[in-house]
Amino acid sequence: MLAALSLLALVPSALATIYVTQPTPSLPCVGGSPCTIIWAEDTNAPTLSTIGLASVGLWVGSQISQVELQVLSPSVEVAKTGQLIATIDPSVGSNMDQYFLRFTSLSYVDPNSQYGALYNSFSSKFTLSSMTGTFNSTTQALIDAGKAGETAVVATTAVTSVTAAKTSAIVAKSSTVAAASGTLRAAAASASATGSTSGSSTAASLSSALIVGGAVLSLVVLVL
Repeated sequence: MLAALSLLALVPSALATIYVTQPTPSLPCVGGSPCTIIWAEDTNAPTLSTIGLASVGLWVGSQISQVELQVLSPSVEVAKTGQLIATIDPSVGSNMDQYFLRFTSLSYVDPNSQYGALYNSFSSKFTLSSMTGTFNSTTQALIDAGKAGETAVVATTAVTSVTAAKTSAIVAKSSTVAAASGTLRAAAASASATGSTSGSSTAASLSSALIVGGAVLSLVVLVL
């Protein structure tokens, strides 16, 4: 039986604390066969003992809305167990890499939830093979939305990296121009001092052409 849940906000802290080491993208499971689920405690609050008893389910979807495909365990003491073996029903979905586990505390309320929701923790997405089922249009739309969200995160990261590289280049060019400007000013001051000693007024025109990143910058200093 499918159970749907819409999440208005998934805070980053709710994605941690129960660190699932299996299954992972590199450690998939097979439909119809025992799947070993292993987890440990990470360094983030709350502790596993605070989470207490939790249900474990197989889910798909996006950050906004998710669908539970199968209850793998209705209640497990996450602080004492650390491992669960469950057989994935192959009829709940098709072969793909968009499945994830969700642990839901049976008693601990998420302090970051403004709606008083129970605390949730998620595994990374992993692959299930030998699956024989299909998804209805609603569930498939949620899966597609989850994929789109992953693509958006990757694209944003790439743009951020390029922007950071361009910013560094601009800073380097600005430093070069500033250094050249300082050299010209020093030369102009020296020329002015020489003119004063001889008792004459000297006009010194110092020009420097700098090629920085394909742009030519001309600096002219007039000293009277």
